[in-house]
Amino acid sequence: MRKDTRLRKQVARGFRSLPEEVGLRDRMFRIWVQGKTAFDETMLEIGKMFAETIMSMDREEMTAPEYAPTDPALKKWASQRGSVYLGDQKVRVFHPRVKDVLQGREVLLRSYADSR
Repeated sequence: MRKDTRLRKQVARGFRSLPEEVGLRDRMFRIWVQGKTAFDETMLEIGKMFAETIMSMDREEMTAPEYAPTDPALKKWASQRGSVYLGDQKVRVFHPRVKDVLQGREVLLRSYADSR
């Protein structure tokens, strides 16, 4: 049996052995659930910020600064709502856009295309 499975079963036995009349088990379980939910929400928000930062860096690499463009045809072109997968969950993000002014079309960021 795996170590984490053994530990989980041991914790479950400990919860079952707590006295019911005190209500300690229920309070501890609520604290654990709320803590896990808060942790999951925080990690999801950090992941979203990380994904948006990577996409912004990708756009900067493609277009370079305005004063020294690597390719004059590529221009920064606002941003829009989109979604990416973080783990097994689809999350809404703002993704930056790049436009090829010579061809008049949007150039999709590789970091955004890979995460969809």
